[in-house]
Amino acid sequence: FNPGVVSISATGLVTANANTYTFTVTNASGCTSPSSANIVVNTQPSTPSVPTVGAITQPTCTTATGSFQITGYNISNTYIFTPGVVSISATGLVTANANTYTFTVTNASGCTSPSSANIVVNAQPSVPSTPTVSIVSSCVSNSVTVTNPIGSDYQYSLDGLPYQSSPIFNNLAVGSHTIIANQISSNCISNPVSFNVISTS
Repeated sequence: FNPGVVSISATGLVTANANTYTFTVTNASGCTSPSSANIVVNTQPSTPSVPTVGAITQPTCTTATGSFQITGYNISNTYIFTPGVVSISATGLVTANANTYTFTVTNASGCTSPSSANIVVNAQPSVPSTPTVSIVSSCVSNSVTVTNPIGSDYQYSLDGLPYQSSPIFNNLAVGSHTIIANQISSNCISNPVSFNVISTS
């Protein structure tokens, strides 16, 4: 062989690096054949590197799924997620339910990458329950107290005014009002509760 090959087995199986080869055969009488046609061993196809993703957009109070972009997405490649995801767009934007995922990429040569690092999509945050209130009306002052939900993770807004940490609102005018609760950790907002303050005079 010209150039030399890696090995020739007892059955004639030739192992060779990427190159262009020719060879001749010489028989027992010492007679040598003409050279063979070119034999081309292609360069080894490349294995994709470990795939990565961009920042994860986590589920919100109103959207149950998360999303993230596959870095260097190539529509010619095949991307396999474990477990399966909701969808992969034509630009490589992945939509996924709450779970922990890994994925591999297989290129056009059929070479598959190592598995990615874990990709964690959090559970959708829960919306606070609609507030319940206790109303106290008197000829001196009208007040309302939110009785549920309560705690340091909640703040409250009366009639669209800025939030306050206290669940108690004093000096309310007679008439119709609304209160909403905001969970600070998730930034989720409850449905409003409506109530009336009645004149006691």
